[in-house]
Amino acid sequence: MELVKNFGIDPILFIAQIVNFVIVLLVLKRFLYRPVLDMLKQREETINQGQKQAQEAQALLEKIQKEEQKVLQRAKEQAQKMLDDAKKQTHVLQEQMEEHARNRTEKMIRQAKEQIEQETKDAETRLTKNISTLAITYLNKAISEIMTPESQEEIMSKALRVLKKKTN
Repeated sequence: MELVKNFGIDPILFIAQIVNFVIVLLVLKRFLYRPVLDMLKQREETINQGQKQAQEAQALLEKIQKEEQKVLQRAKEQAQKMLDDAKKQTHVLQEQMEEHARNRTEKMIRQAKEQIEQETKDAETRLTKNISTLAITYLNKAISEIMTPESQEEIMSKALRVLKKKTN
C-alpha cells in the first residue's frame, strides 16, 4: 500500500474508476459492441453471398456462352448443308435440263432427217415419172419415124412394163 501512497493514488477512487470502467465496458458491450459485431457479421455474410452469386453468374455466363457457340456452330453447319443441298439440286436440275434439251435436239434432227428422206423419195418419184413421160414421148417421136404402128405398139408396151417395175 505504500506504493499506492507513493504514487498518489486514492484506493477508493481507483476502485470506483475500475467499477465505472467495467460498467461502461458492459454497457458498451451489450448495446454497442454486439450490434456492431452483428452488423459486421451480417455485412460479411451479404458480401460472401454477393461473391457467391457473382461466381454463379460468371459460371452461368460461361455456360451460356458455350451453349451459344454450340448453337452458332450448329446453325453454320445447317446453313452449309442447305447450301450444299441447293448446289446439288441445281446441278441435278441442270443435268436434267441438258438431257432434256439433248433429247429434244436429237428428236428434231431425227424428224428433220425423216422429212428430208421422205421429200427426197417424193422428188425421186416425181422425177422418175417425169423422165418416164419424157422418155416415152421422145421414144414415140423417134419410133414413129422409123417403125410401123404395130411394132411401135409392141415396143411401147414393153417400155411401159419396164418403167412400171422400176418405179415400184
